[in-house]
Amino acid sequence: LFAVYVDPVISGALGVLWVLGRMMYVSGYIREAQQRSTGFLVQFGAWGALFLGTLIGLVWKAAGWAPVLTQPLL
Repeated sequence: LFAVYVDPVISGALGVLWVLGRMMYVSGYIREAQQRSTGFLVQFGAWGALFLGTLIGLVWKAAGWAPVLTQPLL
């Protein structure tokens, strides 16, 4: 939904960042459980940006304040 209400390129970049954060989390967890916090923070930040951006986009759309992408993504 972030791609529809905000920007598809930013959505893709945040998705890649989320995946990298999950990889960092798993890698840190395998080495030592206390080292997983960096990966968690990276993926949680990316998820939070996607979630908040979607919520803001939905509110703006419902209020009629912001345009939504009119072109199909594919």
